[in-house]
This record gives sequence, C-alpha cells and structure tokens, in this order.
Amino acid sequence: MDHFELKKSLWTNWEEANGTAGFDDDRNGFVDDIHGFDFYGDDGDPEHGPAETYYHGTHVGGIAAAKTYNNEGIGVAGVAGGWGPTRATGCKLMILRFMHADTLRFSLVDDAIDYAVSNGADVVCMSFHAFEDILGLPQAADYAWSNGTFLVASVANDADRIYQPASIDKISAVGATDHNDNWLSYSTAGSQVNLVAPGGNWGIGVNIDRPRILSSIGPGSTQIGYKHGTSMSTPMVAGAVALARSADPDLTNAQIWSVLEFSVDDEAGTASEGWEDTYGWGRLNVATMLEAIDYLPNSSYTYSDSLCKVFCPGADADSFVITVTIKDGQNNAVEDLPASAIWVESLYWPFKVCCADEESPRCYMSYSERAFADGPTDSFGVTTITFKRGGGYYNVLPMRKVRVYGLDLPASGVPWSLPAFRSFDITRDCVVDGDDLQAFYRMRLKQNLAADFDCDDDVDAADSLLLVGHYGHGCPRSHAGPAHPQDLEGLSTLRQNNPNPFNPETRIAYRIAADGAHTRVAVYNLAGRRIRILVDGAKTAGDHIVTWDGRDESGRVVPSGVYFYRIEVAGFSRQMKMVLLK
Repeated sequence: MDHFELKKSLWTNWEEANGTAGFDDDRNGFVDDIHGFDFYGDDGDPEHGPAETYYHGTHVGGIAAAKTYNNEGIGVAGVAGGWGPTRATGCKLMILRFMHADTLRFSLVDDAIDYAVSNGADVVCMSFHAFEDILGLPQAADYAWSNGTFLVASVANDADRIYQPASIDKISAVGATDHNDNWLSYSTAGSQVNLVAPGGNWGIGVNIDRPRILSSIGPGSTQIGYKHGTSMSTPMVAGAVALARSADPDLTNAQIWSVLEFSVDDEAGTASEGWEDTYGWGRLNVATMLEAIDYLPNSSYTYSDSLCKVFCPGADADSFVITVTIKDGQNNAVEDLPASAIWVESLYWPFKVCCADEESPRCYMSYSERAFADGPTDSFGVTTITFKRGGGYYNVLPMRKVRVYGLDLPASGVPWSLPAFRSFDITRDCVVDGDDLQAFYRMRLKQNLAADFDCDDDVDAADSLLLVGHYGHGCPRSHAGPAHPQDLEGLSTLRQNNPNPFNPETRIAYRIAADGAHTRVAVYNLAGRRIRILVDGAKTAGDHIVTWDGRDESGRVVPSGVYFYRIEVAGFSRQMKMVLLK
C-alpha cells in the first residue's frame, strides 16, 4: 500500500483514519479499517508480508488503478487510475485480504464481498479461482448484484474447466489475449467466458516477441515489473467498469454488462463473429464503451409524426420511421456510427407495431431479430429505423427503447412507455376478452386516448366494437399455453419449445403448410447473432420436431441464457424465446 503508484489511489474510510486507533469509529463492525480489512488476520491491516504485499495483488491493483502523476517517464498508468499528484482524480482501491498465499483457503471471500458492497464499492476484481465451490459465494454475488456492485473474475490459467468465482452467472468471467488480439492458450475456455482483455504472453522479463503486462510490483515502493495471466486481464475489465461508473454513476449492473459485451471488438485476432468459448463476445474496447455511454445524455429519438398518426398512419402508408440522433457528451454530432450499433428490440421476435381502423388492424413490422438502423449516422448524427407494412394477428407492442450498443436512449417527446400503442389487450394477459372490455369502459369514462383505437380523438362506442371484434387474439407466450391464432390448420407455424427452461436439450415443434417448401429453423443469441442452423431444406407439409442440444455450429456447448429460435418458410417467419438453464 506504500507503492508510489498506488498510495494516492487507495480508498480511505475517513472516520477511521481520523478516529481513535483500536476503536470502531464508524461502528461498522470493523476496527481500524482505514483502507480495507484483513479477514484472514481479522484486523484493519490487509498488508502482511512482502510476498503478498508486493507481487500479485500489487500488480493487479496497478493495472486497474495506478495513478499517473510523474513527469520522469517512469511508472505505469492504470486503466482507471487518473492523473495528478493528489487523490482528487482516478478510481480508488479498497484492499481486502481473505487468505494467506500459502493456504489457498477461500472460505472468507463472501465476507470480503459483503464488506465491499456495504462500504460502497462499485466493482470487485477477483483475480483468483478455487478448485471447489466456495460456500456462500453465490449468495454474496446475488447480494452484490442487487446492490449495484459489479463483480469481475478471471477464468484462471491452464485449468481443466472454469471454476468459481468466474463460473457464477452474475460474475463477469474474463479470459486473456496477446498483443495481437489472439487468444492465449493458457486462458481457460468454457461456456462462462464473457469477454477477453490483454493478459500477456508466457515469458520472463522484457521480451519483444512475447510481451507481458507491465505494472506495479515489489519488493520496494518504486518497483515495476512484468507478469502475465488472466489475473492481469481481469483488472483491465474491472478498471473499465470503474470508468463506466465514473462516466455515468446511474448505470445499472445490467446496463454495464450489456455495454461491455456490445462494445467489444467482436472479430479481434483469430476470433470469428459471435460468442466463442475462448474469446467470449470479444476483446474489451474501453474507448468504444465510453463512447456509447457518452452518447446517452444528448442523444435521442423521435417519431416521424404525431402520436396518433404514427400508429394509425393512414390507408396508403406502407411504413413509419423512427428518427435517431446521436450526439456525444459535448453535444457534437456523431458521424458514421454503424447501423449495427443502433436498434429497436422487443421481448418477442419478429415484432409488430399495430393500430386499428374501422375494418382491421394495420401492422408495421420488424422482420428481423432486431429492427436495426437503415444506415450509419450522417454528418448531423442522424439515422432512421424504418418499420415496413405487414399483416398479422397481434396488436400488442412489447417493445423496448431504441438502444445504442445495448444502452437505452432517452426519447424526445413521447416515450415508449406510454400506453398509447392502442393495444386491444389492455390487461396485458395475452388474450383479448371480456376483461379488456371492462378495462375499456373504465378508460372511456376518463377519455384515456390509449383506448382510442380508431384515432378520432374520442373514446367511444366505435372503439368498443373494434375491441370486441378482436376477441380471441393475443400475443406470443414465452411458456406453453393455449394455441395462438396462427396455430390454425392450413397455416405454417412455430410452437414453444419443450421443455423450457431446458438443460441440456430441448425440442422445437413447427408446422409446414405447403409441401416441399424450403424451411429454415435457426437459433440466435440475445445479440441477434446466429448460433446454430437446425433445419435448412425442403420439408413436407405437416408437423415436424427438431431437437437442439445446446451447442453451436462448431459443436461447442453454449452458456446459460436466453436464446431465440426462428422459422422462415414460404413468406412466413416467426421467432420465439427459450431459456437454457444449467
């Protein structure tokens, strides 16, 4: 803790620092916990012995938060260390010791995490692994997640599989790449890998052909040195999370998880598109992550017309448009942001925006897993997302906001959350019935325009007739239930997988209306990337079942999570959600 790179980066409990030695000044149950706590030694000094003090932990801490404040050309710069001779800038390191280097006992790690969460830590970096499950750690991870503390752990070096803590779902598992972005063979592969970061090659000292990671080290208070391993890549991600929280303290853990994965370099080094058990989603890109966060305060989206006209655009309209404007934190237009980074998504795929007139609903539809932007942003930071005219049974709108790199943009004008999408399924129970009619009458008394189905600015009897005319219609379910309107004889359809959730395999049933029709059934991940093609060829008319074994095209087991499966046949397409739960 006396290292010149780290001493100005230490978290300080000022009540204890300015209090009485040997007394629990802040009454948090820990005595003299000025810069952290030693759970193994049960005292306020987490610094014990030169080997523990100056090597692994000091190196990891320097990667995450070493402060750059010298002009002599010495030292290192941590990912989130800041600059300057004072404590004013940069993220702070809370030092928590829970074992001795020679014992490798992990029973106190949950206590250390609880302490970090209770004392306001934004991110916990765990560059270690245990060869057996750690009692209490999953519960500690749940506690951290629910209280806004992000957990990061290394996948370990040369292990036969990924162990705790990295194997726990709410902990981001980090692997390692070299200076050319190639996956390093010592970085343990597995279904839990989320992303990778530079970890350095095997080797000793400085080696131009096999560069390693330079950071603070010891013994001594001024020494720096080289190390390699997933222990080194993990604090890079932890530092990135700290920067994300510094850029926007209101980001939730789910938002940080999302922006980390969506902003990676997906095809870095030898990685191919999509998730892999070696690279995860790709290599950490801190600049892209911060740019995505920087876009949020001043970026927005608007509809192409007034609320009613957008969702009831007239008999001749064949589309409606959402205009998206992307600006950075200085309110400057962001030009050439790729279309693939901007999209609208929904709980169900494909999804439709529908409205009604006197005759029938009119639906405007996304025919893909996401409704992506029509092109990159122009010199004004502007692009559009267009929904095309389409038919369909469902007039519900389970949509989310416009997203950039996985983060929700604020709306200019009417937000998505307004109940003005004119869904006949007022009660949101996935069927239009008498309950919705009763709810309609209550809305009519208040002239709630969410029930103005004919868009004449008056909630009246004509609207009730439209609602009654759609009795029996509903929305896709994420669980087994009554047949959908599409499940009628003579129509192609896709049904909910069974079982769901599943492990290790599930069955997907579908019906083909036309004999010999070319049929494709494929599985996609949450990012919209195709994982596996299950069916691709001509099929006879009738009912079919295909089994998915939870593996990708290369035969590798995919991680737990939400996946989508989609059928495309003779002009018909439909997508549904399934959950792989291990």
